[in-house]
Amino acid sequence: MESKGLISVIFPTTEFQLTLEWLSKNLNYSYKVLEYFSQSSGQKYKNLVLVNKGGGLPLFIKQSFSNQDFWFNELVVGDLGVLAFKLKVSDLQKIYLKFKTQKLPVFSKVLKDNDNNQLFWLKDPFANNFVLVQQDKSQFYEPDIDIGGIFGLLIGVNDLDQAVEFYSALGYELVSYLDYFDDISPLVISDYKIRRAVLKLQDKSHLFHKFTGTTEIDLVEVKSFKNPKISPFNLVFLLDETHKPLRNFHGLQVVDNENFTLSKTYLYNPYIEQNHYLVDIIRLNINGMLNWNIRYPALKLKPEYKLQFVVNNALEKI
Repeated sequence: MESKGLISVIFPTTEFQLTLEWLSKNLNYSYKVLEYFSQSSGQKYKNLVLVNKGGGLPLFIKQSFSNQDFWFNELVVGDLGVLAFKLKVSDLQKIYLKFKTQKLPVFSKVLKDNDNNQLFWLKDPFANNFVLVQQDKSQFYEPDIDIGGIFGLLIGVNDLDQAVEFYSALGYELVSYLDYFDDISPLVISDYKIRRAVLKLQDKSHLFHKFTGTTEIDLVEVKSFKNPKISPFNLVFLLDETHKPLRNFHGLQVVDNENFTLSKTYLYNPYIEQNHYLVDIIRLNINGMLNWNIRYPALKLKPEYKLQFVVNNALEKI
């Protein structure tokens, strides 16, 4: 079994409708791929897969019916797991001024990352962290979109070198170890020693690659950080067909219902103390409009044309 890289982020919430409205209004996550209810370990969940037409990683919004408490995360550098989401912006100064005028919770000035890209930090109503980063229009799936989807994740780990090796096995290639921290300074609350490494997806093209684009994993480690919180967000990686087992691989479970057909499994990541999910997608029923058999398509369109049809015609605006 071979990983083809990130395909989605599981985004738990305690306020389903508020989450959808905020993501749609402010970050262009306005289109649903599918919506359904599920049950796991005795708990019932409401699920919705959201995409941004500018491309990037889809968000798998998930609410448990048993959890009614309003959820504040307040994650900082030193905690484990996904700490922040990086999104593409075509005109950063324009968006920055717009958000400041709208009195959205922007909590940084305009900063620069290690590659000299401008960025700023934003929080949602649950204190989740978003980094809006200036990107060239060529990085957007639909170039007329001003805010594209998620292309990178800031992830807290407890052992940087081992975590680099772990994500390398999932299709990511080390770009560099960084000693630059100005761009993540809004989340740094201590004077502990910080280490950092950036990985990007190797050239592993798949059907959704043109839509998701090149994804980035930005790892950060703080030694001796006491009582780190564990992020609630989970990562989902795309698998190809059975090839060979990954390290710590668990058996595949086949899920076949009216919404999709897929095989799924998980890997435990000890460096963030969480599971990552791995899926091999065979079929998607997109809003009842298109029952798309990805593995064995009846309609012999080229994959890029089929994807373009889905984005332009089958996605439903929330």
